[in-house]
Amino acid sequence: MIADALLNFPVLDELREQLGDENMRQILDRFVANYQALIPIILDGQQDRDARSEAAHSLKGASASVGLQAVAERCRQVELAWRDQRSAQADQLAAGLPELVETSRQSLARLLGAN
Repeated sequence: MIADALLNFPVLDELREQLGDENMRQILDRFVANYQALIPIILDGQQDRDARSEAAHSLKGASASVGLQAVAERCRQVELAWRDQRSAQADQLAAGLPELVETSRQSLARLLGAN
């Protein structure tokens, strides 16, 4: 996936201008920590649908706030599928989140000159 599809450059440009790349790298680190807390809930088939949907909603907001538009959109799709009781579709969409988050994180890290 190309960076244009992964990242929201207008949001990132504004954040970088206001905060600088060093602060953005710190925000990206916090996003990763937040993601690591939420993804087990999203992927855990033993959790109830509401808990999983709430975790997807939280990740959607966190992703959008740091310019990870593809992740935010995927989380929106997952959240809507669970809300509409399309659990199989939600599970399938959610299963791709770890790879999408990592690809997006790497693209943003390269942009910011981070690892």
